This record gives sequence, C-alpha cells and structure tokens, in this order.
Amino acid sequence: MTNIYFSPLPDVEIPNSTVTDYVFRNAGTHPDRVAMIDGVTGSSHTFAELTTAIRALAGGLTARGLEAGAIVALMAPNMPEFAIVFHGAAVAGLATTTLNPTYTAEEIRHQLIDSGAVLLFTIEALAPLATEAIEGTAVTDVIFLDKAEGSQRLVGMYGTPSNQVAVDVDEHVVTLPYSSGTTGLAKGVMLTHKNLVANLAQCGPVLDVHHGEATLAVLPFFHIYGMQVLMNNLLANGATVITLPRFDFVRALELFQEHRITKFYAVPPMILALAKQPIVDDYDLSSLSLIMSGAAPLGGDLADDAAKRIGCEVVQGFGMTELSPVSHATLAGQGKAGSSGVTIPNTESRIVDEAGNDVPAGHDGELWVRGPQVMKGYLNN
Repeated sequence: MTNIYFSPLPDVEIPNSTVTDYVFRNAGTHPDRVAMIDGVTGSSHTFAELTTAIRALAGGLTARGLEAGAIVALMAPNMPEFAIVFHGAAVAGLATTTLNPTYTAEEIRHQLIDSGAVLLFTIEALAPLATEAIEGTAVTDVIFLDKAEGSQRLVGMYGTPSNQVAVDVDEHVVTLPYSSGTTGLAKGVMLTHKNLVANLAQCGPVLDVHHGEATLAVLPFFHIYGMQVLMNNLLANGATVITLPRFDFVRALELFQEHRITKFYAVPPMILALAKQPIVDDYDLSSLSLIMSGAAPLGGDLADDAAKRIGCEVVQGFGMTELSPVSHATLAGQGKAGSSGVTIPNTESRIVDEAGNDVPAGHDGELWVRGPQVMKGYLNN
C-alpha cells in the first residue's frame, strides 16, 4: 500500500503568473518602502526604485537584441543589483544562470558553455576571473554591477522601461542554477516561472513573513535557498532585505541591532556562532523572532542552545535546488529538535526503500517528492 504524506495545512492557490509579477504584485501599495539595503555601502532601493530599474534593464536587454529564451549569467555576491539583474532578465523573457563567485575559471567556463549564456553580469573585483572564464564561450560581453563609469556598467544597459514579455509560465525556464543533484557533475536545473511562483505561494503560510519586517540576507543569492527563500520570498511579502556579500559575524550582529531584524535565514555554522560566541552578549538581538536553518542538518542540541541564548525559535526545513527549493518546513510554534518539519502545502512525499517500496514511519529511506515546485528537468541531461 502506498503511504503518502500530505501537509497538515490546506492547499494554496498557485497563481498563473511570472515570478517578477508575483514578487512585486503589491509593490504599488508601498512604493516608498525600502526594499533592499546594501549592508556594506548603506545604499538602498525603495520598491518603486527597484521595480523601475528592473523594467529599465528589461527594456535594455530587449533593445540589445536578446530574444525570449536566451540565457544570461550572473556571478556576484549578495547586493541589491543582483535582484535587478535577475528580475530584469525575467521580465525580458530571458533565463538567468547563477554562478558561484568562488568557482575556478574552468568551472565557470563549463557552466557558461553548458548553459549557452550570451552575457555575463559580475562585479569589478571578479573581472580577471570573468575575462579568463569566458574564453571559448558564447558570452559576447561582460557587464559590471558596481562599475561607476563606462559602457560596461549596469545602468548603461538600461533602456526604455519594458513590461513583461509574454511567456508560457508553465514551460518557460526563468532560472538555471547548477546542482550536482545526487550523482555526477553539476547539472543545470531548469526551473520555470510556475516552479518559483508555486514555491513562493506554498511557503507563504509556513514562513509567515509580514510587510515591514527586516531580514539579513547573508546566504548567497546564487544558491536556490538565498534566491528564493530570502530574496524573492521576502520581497514578495513586502519585507526589507539587507544584503551582505559574505558572513561577517560582527557586521551581522551590528545589522541585527541597527535594523531590528525579525527573521534570520541561516546555515548551521552561523547558528553555532550565535550560540557560542561571547560577543553576542554585546548586542541587542531582542527583535529576532525566528531563526530558520537550511542547506545542512541542524542538530537538536545546537538548536536548543541557540534558542535559549537568543530568546527565539530556532527551526529548520528541507529542500533542494530541484524543488525550487522547499518541500518541508517547521510551522511556527511547532518546532521539534532535529526535525525538518512537515510537508508544505500542495506537496506529497513518500519514504521508500531501494526497491521503491514504502517504509514504515520512523524508518530510514529515500525521500520522494511530488508537487508544482518540482523542476522541469536537467538541461542537456
């Protein structure tokens, strides 16, 4: 008998929308609210400024001759301009393949060739790496997000603001992150507008983000966790996203205190620092109401230690790039030490043995997931 695990929450409506239209569907109701802050420079974008820049970049990309379905590459640390490029490309009908800035030139070249990217967005500090990596690829130009002057700067790409290019949201790939999956070399994970929108809608009642909240975005946007759970999910719910290019613990503590951060999405090493480092006592972290861990297992003892010290819930969820990324999450007030939570809405899961037979509750097995967030497939694989 098949044993399917369903969510304890009711299914949610999955809008027939592009990801950018969904993320910024309510931006017009709070145009002057700060959407993103660069935690290093302090520069900020309101929702109106962010959406204007996105539409201007989309217009510039279209004017450049990039047609729907073309791929652009994005290799940058967390910064507000990351969202502008990601969503500007989406509005233009393009797909973005996100690159890890710590990759070698050869690893970057592999992804550029495999994805067929024709344009690379990056930062000036990575210019030598980018120049080496694009040799032998289809990339025709490199655009710098932080360049102040010259033809290769991001704002130099802006054109007449454009509305969303018509796409089939069920089939049109909007992002192409690379993942090793469970076997072999890294593969391009084809995620459609519907995949991303579905997971954002599914996570709404679980992650429970509210207008006016502020969150620190340290986890990299080039990874699906940072891209969706932080960048897109927070903006979609009217929260303010404060970016850091890397995990600087002291700077993170300063930003927690300065911006009265309410939720922090983290990985276990960050939570270990919060639980153990003496310097934590020098900062007011009383605004934190939830710390959500992902990307690696979080031990129950560590979660308890951090929760007691900070005075907020510390929970975890489960997901993977191929799931856009969330399939399981812990509901507020229902955390259980060591648990990844429950199946999220509109999702079914099974736990099976090597023969594909369901195993009894409490036994080890392989997790199978079915839902609208499951990827379209692997590119060229």
